[in-house]
Amino acid sequence: MSNYIRKIKIAIMVLIIAVITSSCNSSQSILPTASTASTFSTYSGKSTEYTDNTTTNYYPPDKKTDTKNSNTISVSYYPPVYSNLDFISKDIGYFCIGKNLLKSIDGGKSWEKVSSGKQLQLFFITDKIGYALEVFADQTYPLVNSYNSTLVTTNDGGVNWNLVKFFSDKLVFDFFAIDQSIFFVATGIYGSVHIYKTEDSGKSYSEINVPERFGPSGNALDKNEMSFVSDTEGYIIGYANVGAGSQLKVMYHTIDGGKNWEIQSQTDHWGGIENEKAIGNLPIGGYAYGIKFFENGTGYLNLARGGIFKTNDSGVTFNAQAFDGVYTNPLPCFINEQEAYVIRGDFYQEFNQTQESFKSNIYVYYSSDGAKTWQTISWLDDIMHSAKIPWIESISDGTNTTYKSIIK
Repeated sequence: MSNYIRKIKIAIMVLIIAVITSSCNSSQSILPTASTASTFSTYSGKSTEYTDNTTTNYYPPDKKTDTKNSNTISVSYYPPVYSNLDFISKDIGYFCIGKNLLKSIDGGKSWEKVSSGKQLQLFFITDKIGYALEVFADQTYPLVNSYNSTLVTTNDGGVNWNLVKFFSDKLVFDFFAIDQSIFFVATGIYGSVHIYKTEDSGKSYSEINVPERFGPSGNALDKNEMSFVSDTEGYIIGYANVGAGSQLKVMYHTIDGGKNWEIQSQTDHWGGIENEKAIGNLPIGGYAYGIKFFENGTGYLNLARGGIFKTNDSGVTFNAQAFDGVYTNPLPCFINEQEAYVIRGDFYQEFNQTQESFKSNIYVYYSSDGAKTWQTISWLDDIMHSAKIPWIESISDGTNTTYKSIIK
């Protein structure tokens, strides 16, 4: 009897091994291999055939299933990492996407490539002189949360960029220029921030005091957390206790060049911890994604997942404007108190299965009434097509995700 039981156990073990082996063989990835490389559509949007190891389908679908082996892969498309719009007038503006610097001279309707090779957060002062944070990020991945950046400058409209040597060993996360001579540079990490000021175009620098709650947060390509209206008056947005879709915020104001900072307003949930006299007007919802102020006390606060807020009393009170925030909404570029440009829309792309095409809903917008209403100027897909900028393709089998660049 014992030999009989032993034989049954051995048979069961052999059966289990066979099942496991069969399962492993049947769950092999159906991702494209080098010998079955995908071909992609031209700008017309009509897809060509996509062939992998087991199936032939029109490409791209948002899901593709191998019915024989019951394995599903997901295919998604993203634009490459892109930064802020930077307009110096109603007509002349700059935009960086996927390490490509573009320039418009017709108010954002059309764009031409100026240079390539650097991912930049732009701060142009004239159409020739500009500064930028060069951010070192993986261009084959659609998201970037990076503070690995340094300060560079150009004097030929962005054709060539040179490192600002004073900051070569510093982690730069914000910049603001009053004019060609006077600008402010913020470096460091939250809790250990330094703000440097120059009044001679960077020949020499001095440090100013830093508000306690000031520091980098979120996407380094989207942030403008300090705004100066003169060499003595400026504003800074600070934060604490970041949660799911929420953030405690505090608005600082200086009138003596940063020697002293007063709190103008704060999130009421702070309970007066920072300043009992400060008005609890800043919303807890959303993440601070940039500020812009003007000499008459008008200012704007942009919140990711929160929208645009405006103040007319130097940041004491804020009121929500039109055009609610979305997942990627850099601070609009205000060229004056009323006129502004912004690029925004859903970061993740949607597929149009009926037309067998894929399109984004990311656009350049213009406002002439202080961000109350916006009109569409140009479409990101057109910009990328005219500049021959690749998209990022994401393919996932549920376990592993790969990214590569493709021309749409």
